[in-house]
Amino acid sequence: MSATEPQVQPEERRIKAIAVSRGIGIGPAVFLPEFDLHSQERSLAPNAIEAELDRLRHGVKRAQVNLNNIANIGSLLPTDSISGIFDTHLLILESFAAKVEGRIKTACINAEWAIDAVLKEALERQGTHTSDHIREKQVDLKDVATGILDELRNVDRLEFPAGSVIIAREIRPSSVMEIGRTAPAAIVSRRGGWTSHSSILARELGIPMVTGADVSVINTGDIVIANGYSGEIIVRPGAMTLADVQSTKSKEKSQQLARRARRESSSSVQTEIVVRVNVESTLAYEAARNVGALGIGLFRSESLVAKSGKLPTEEQQFAGYAAIAAAVGETGVNIRTFDIGSDTTVGETAVERNPALGLRSIRLSLTDPNILITQLRAILRANEHGNISVVIPMVNGVSEVHRFREILNETATSMASEGFSPQMPRIGAMIEVPSAVLTAREIAAEVDFICLGTNDLVQYLLAVDRDNERVAEWYQTLHPAVLRAIREVVAAGVEAGIPVTACGEMAGSPFYIPLLIGLGIREFSMSGGSVGTARHLISGIAIADAESVTREALDGKTASEIDALLRRLYTKHWPDLFPNGFLASQR
Repeated sequence: MSATEPQVQPEERRIKAIAVSRGIGIGPAVFLPEFDLHSQERSLAPNAIEAELDRLRHGVKRAQVNLNNIANIGSLLPTDSISGIFDTHLLILESFAAKVEGRIKTACINAEWAIDAVLKEALERQGTHTSDHIREKQVDLKDVATGILDELRNVDRLEFPAGSVIIAREIRPSSVMEIGRTAPAAIVSRRGGWTSHSSILARELGIPMVTGADVSVINTGDIVIANGYSGEIIVRPGAMTLADVQSTKSKEKSQQLARRARRESSSSVQTEIVVRVNVESTLAYEAARNVGALGIGLFRSESLVAKSGKLPTEEQQFAGYAAIAAAVGETGVNIRTFDIGSDTTVGETAVERNPALGLRSIRLSLTDPNILITQLRAILRANEHGNISVVIPMVNGVSEVHRFREILNETATSMASEGFSPQMPRIGAMIEVPSAVLTAREIAAEVDFICLGTNDLVQYLLAVDRDNERVAEWYQTLHPAVLRAIREVVAAGVEAGIPVTACGEMAGSPFYIPLLIGLGIREFSMSGGSVGTARHLISGIAIADAESVTREALDGKTASEIDALLRRLYTKHWPDLFPNGFLASQR
């Protein structure tokens, strides 16, 4: 073909399918990997059985944590479909894991092979010519089995460019939740119907989805339009088709924004207390916003680190930060730089005797500035609208803030020479170690806000490993030293004229919220599942009453004494604010 001859564009193809989740998605096609359930056979010596069982149990525990996290996200939504589906998966997991353990013991085989064998037997018993209900049970079973295998194989979570149309022959429910993190344009699958769990989840998450489609005519990278109203799929659309569909989408978006504005204007409530959310994905934020969260108080950037320990590239981080910034809008997001240890990163071979006190968090980032520079470049690129702030974890003193700012300024200057116009983020310090508490006034003078990491603050202040059950009774959130430390940090923030946000378990617990308000906390950031309860509680508390309660409680000399004082004072001031029996039990 000569250079002057026009190139022939691939022909537009239209496919009739079944609409199972409303909306119209447009984007490049990305294929979801097929289920990989096949495992390599490996026989074990009798003396190796117990180690293999421990390995399986570790994988099962991690899979259980993943399912619990998904169920917790689902509990924030108006219906209980998501949490219900994954509560069922948790029950399947328990039964399935027990059978796999039995197979390892009796056949002396590795965990992966045992999972494969138990799954095949279960599917064969159900048969191939089954009802929709049985087929859905099979998908759930495969999903649970794959979840355990992924943990045993250390498989990374699914990552796709935002705005992709995800193509699959069959899609697992957990995959829908994982895909939802990456803000897909739509989902297209060969199998599935209106009542399938994956379709239900797509509807709950607002992802357009069509099923029953012949995906063989779609190639990776093809522009695909998935119409969740009509069920039509358009592959490689022409210019006129694209223009028509874009116009339809624009009208649909305008209608959605108008509905949201009417909803917010009719239910806006002004308050002195701000409730934000701690999240790892746009999906989790959307769920929390539906129950009243105002922005993200803590985005855990280490959620972008692969399970293998491989750090994300600048482009991967930019995509994640840009998506979360777009989701929060003017309410803003605080991105915590990597809160990981050297034991997490790929290539690190030295074993630290006490990782919690070792090379981690900001120490690791300053020891290897390339880690921090890559992260800051991604943040500066994503901060197009100035709604991103950065939190420095595990600050030890003001010198670390100075060094962080130096690297930030150098990075911004370097990017400006490359043609970028970086907008500088607000800088916050995470106060969670004793030295930071004792120098809180100096730190507050150098930052724009402070975050109180209550979980680690208790751990480091009392020298108690919060994950060690043998010393659990010494992990005392109400220890007088903890409360005095919080009061000191709040005073430093007030003196500097900057906000102090309480994060961690304390911030999300109804029992501690009135106490924290009385100590001067006016901003809270908590897990999504706590937002609704916290806002209800806060709405019934007068700040003056909380301050009065706190003054009396601080007279206590021990954690147990303060606990008893609080329960008595809460009952006196707010007898109808807590559920029956809540204040009768020891915290």
